[in-house]
Amino acid sequence: MPGKTARAPINPALCRNDNTIFNQKPMSKQKNKKPIAKTKAKLKQQKQPTVTQTKKQKSSQKVRGVPRMIIGIISFVIGVAGFLFLVYPRISVYPGTSLNLRNPFQTPFMIKNDGYLPLYSIKYSLIAEKMELVNGSTFTNSGGTTGNIIGKLSPNKSSALFMNRIFSMPPDSVKYAHIFVHVTYKPYLVPFTFTESIRFKTERKTNGEYVWFESYDKQ
Repeated sequence: MPGKTARAPINPALCRNDNTIFNQKPMSKQKNKKPIAKTKAKLKQQKQPTVTQTKKQKSSQKVRGVPRMIIGIISFVIGVAGFLFLVYPRISVYPGTSLNLRNPFQTPFMIKNDGYLPLYSIKYSLIAEKMELVNGSTFTNSGGTTGNIIGKLSPNKSSALFMNRIFSMPPDSVKYAHIFVHVTYKPYLVPFTFTESIRFKTERKTNGEYVWFESYDKQ
């Protein structure tokens, strides 16, 4: 008809192709679904703790769960032990250098403060538990004290105890002797008197000289 434009016929095959094209989803989105799911599964596996990790966590929780009272008691015991080690007195008695090697009682005995604090009011006595002279005379439990008092003995310091003030013997007259040294003292910061008893004996060598050494057996 004049005045009207003619419409082109529609091809049904083209319509079906267009619908299929529009209904299809992009290939990129379909391909990306599988990798995302895999990464999520891997993350879940990493978040789940292993058996060793759980054991370590339990052990750490046990250590953290130690009561503070036990730690306080241990610290207190260590502190008391350190204090006692510091204040506890320690002395040693040993023979000094002889003034006459042919007379055993010319050898002074030394008393030394081996502790960390000073000692006070040190008294001593020397007793010959058993002694025999060259002429056959014997003595038992003889001796005594000089009455001297060491007022103070600082740490790592020594003082001499002179036996010749108690036993007066000529040279080469003693065959053997067993001496008992008794020492009393008061340590610093401790209101108690401590005692120390040590035994010594002397022997004469072939050249006539006397040697003192400590004896642990009572004669």
